[in-house]
Amino acid sequence: MYVVPGSTAEQYAIDHGISYENLTNTGSAVSVKVTDPNGETIVNGYSVSWYASDSDTLLGTGKKLRNVQAGTQVVCRVILNEELGSLYIQPDDVTYTAGSTDGTAEIALRAFETITVRGTVKDAEGAAIPNAALELKQTLNGMYDKTVEAQADEAGAFTLDAKKARAALTVSAEGYYDGAYAVSESSIQEGTAVVNAVLEKIPADKITLTLGRQTAAVPGEEPEITVQTNANGLVLSVYNETKQKSVKDFRFQYPYLNLGGDAAAAGDRIRLSLQDENKVLTAEDVTVTLDENRCGSAEWLLVENGKLRLDGITASDAENSRSTVMIFDASGRIMESGTAAGSYASKPLSAGDYTLVLIEKTALLQGLDSFGRLAELGLAEGTDFVRQNVTINNGVITVLENVTVPDLDETKLYYTVDNATRFWTAAGKVTTGQYVTLRATYEIDRQKAAQTSGETLTFEIPDGLTFVQGSLTSDGRAAACTVQEDDETGSTQVTVRMNTGKGTVRFYVVPTSSGVKKAHAYLSFKKGTEDVMQPVGAVSVGVEAASISVPSRTGFKKVTVSGKTARGSEVTVYDNGQAVGTTETNKNGTWSLEFDLVRPLKYSYHEIYAQVENSEYGDIETEKAGILYNANFVQVSKVTMINTAHPSSNLRPTEYRTVFDFLHPESTVPTYNYWPSYPTFTFLVEFTGESVEGISNVRVITTNAAGDRTAVTCTYDEAGGVWVG
Repeated sequence: MYVVPGSTAEQYAIDHGISYENLTNTGSAVSVKVTDPNGETIVNGYSVSWYASDSDTLLGTGKKLRNVQAGTQVVCRVILNEELGSLYIQPDDVTYTAGSTDGTAEIALRAFETITVRGTVKDAEGAAIPNAALELKQTLNGMYDKTVEAQADEAGAFTLDAKKARAALTVSAEGYYDGAYAVSESSIQEGTAVVNAVLEKIPADKITLTLGRQTAAVPGEEPEITVQTNANGLVLSVYNETKQKSVKDFRFQYPYLNLGGDAAAAGDRIRLSLQDENKVLTAEDVTVTLDENRCGSAEWLLVENGKLRLDGITASDAENSRSTVMIFDASGRIMESGTAAGSYASKPLSAGDYTLVLIEKTALLQGLDSFGRLAELGLAEGTDFVRQNVTINNGVITVLENVTVPDLDETKLYYTVDNATRFWTAAGKVTTGQYVTLRATYEIDRQKAAQTSGETLTFEIPDGLTFVQGSLTSDGRAAACTVQEDDETGSTQVTVRMNTGKGTVRFYVVPTSSGVKKAHAYLSFKKGTEDVMQPVGAVSVGVEAASISVPSRTGFKKVTVSGKTARGSEVTVYDNGQAVGTTETNKNGTWSLEFDLVRPLKYSYHEIYAQVENSEYGDIETEKAGILYNANFVQVSKVTMINTAHPSSNLRPTEYRTVFDFLHPESTVPTYNYWPSYPTFTFLVEFTGESVEGISNVRVITTNAAGDRTAVTCTYDEAGGVWVG
């Protein structure tokens, strides 16, 4: 809230621990109004940020920006959450010029249109492939992934519905390489996009893998073994022991591994290694000897990491039978926490030594970042909690029985007022590079406040969340803080001296990696000569990886990829793990890069991702996306529109050429001049590839302001090498 210094409102905010800022001038307020296509106001489901139009400096967040001087231009940026972002197109930033009175920046949302994607699935000889599996993935507004699945019929035909947005269609069939097809808006005609998939048979020179999954089991019990139907989340590495050389240009589509090229010969010993990105499974390396056809097979057992199971948990306090379970690694860092009522089963844990802690469930203790915090909070082993050291082995469920949890002396946590002490965020699921606001408020019990001094708030921010320097405020005012980074764990500790019995702190963090990130807050102070620490709370932030946009299929060895992340960043793009180029983000955080694919074969798969470096927020890695290179793939590369009009300065007829580049599109839609006296337009259409064989029925579809569509038929001009219509 904003208050006049010395006012009743300021005193109220102080008394109730409410974050506030001083109203230092008489500027006006600017609000935002978001409406749906029917004009109805949308109140929730989006975040709002305000920026200075000349410097892109963040001025504030929320639906209202106050203290804006008349004549000042501000930029309002609305980011839709997943629910709205799956229905409506992300709106453009709105620039608003403040007046002498309060005003409103209005943003009208536009809904995605629905389209039909249909087509057939055939092999290279033109024979239908029945019952092929189809998966259509769309990243709506560059942030929210939506997937539609379907199956082709016996004749290879299929139909599915999607949003009118760029899509990637993957077609799969047993014995064939997956086919990847891009569905662009330019390929949609009258609400329908046609994809005729042609799948290539998997060659004979391959290693066939059978993956089995063994669940963790209690010693003496038989583990369950099931066959894996996919290799999702598994990263494969290949090493030719005979040639003593790593194999890079392989293609893995479970259950087949194709080494390709001259990476291996008959009789070579190939060592395979697997890593689970989710850190749930572990596998020993396997070795395959290739036969005279450069083929081989292997059965590979993936063993679930070990688990911890607690049976017979009893509480000393019969009225509170619930306990908090915390598992710390060998260095004392928290790995898992949860609530138990009689029993508890952990998630899979990597092999190693752990410390198990059980403590009586209490709302005063929401979570800890490390084992050492227990002692700092004045809690004693055996008196307030029970501790046991455990060793976890892969594939084994370690069972502990008959654990008694002592009564917790909650008076050790009574220094703060429960309903006035907390740590929270309004953010739900966010994307790397977005601002997240964290707030903490506390109040020391009045009976103890007179005895305390040196009140200090400490925030433990985990790896993957970067503290934004200069964003911290204390009781509504900008405040100094101490920032200390831990190079070993990647975490950051932020310390704020409050020196008051109650207060509120607010600051921003920026997520730099995906996953669930949990931050903790603590209050420490002196009570006479005694050091006291109290828990303030813990918050969890769910983070999705920054998106990257790539063509799912191409016939060009040179491609362009793009994305959006934090402003002021340097972006390095990787193709199959090899850096291919670096660029910088523009003012609103978008970027694009053109580069040559690394060692493209006639038919090759390229895993593309980007590493984002930002001096303020640290490193961010995007999600991984695939490009399927096919030397024979044909797509529209460029459409040139030619018409005659006159410039604004005179009436002299002038020829204008407007270029629509589909391989390297501009960030803004091209514009053109029109003169009714010269209503004729000519279109030149260019395709990728060196041959026009197989290209026919080329038409350009135009739409006027009234929505009327005109189809312009094009014929091939051999002299110019283009289609003309």
